[in-house]
Amino acid sequence: MTLQDIIVCIIVACCFFWVIRRTLFWWRRAEKNDNPCASCVSGCDLKRMMEEKRRECQMNQKATDKNCCK
Repeated sequence: MTLQDIIVCIIVACCFFWVIRRTLFWWRRAEKNDNPCASCVSGCDLKRMMEEKRRECQMNQKATDKNCCK
């Protein structure tokens, strides 16, 4: 093996390790029920749906608070 082959093997191994590590972190986050959209870009449908649901819940809480005080 030449030096170039060894360097390429090291780079491929590092990339493989990085992918495995990121996948494991993602699974751990899912097991802990953390926010699944923490790493999403702005176009994530799941993130958009969660934000809409959160807004609906906040609006319902405000409406309930007003009705209780009357």
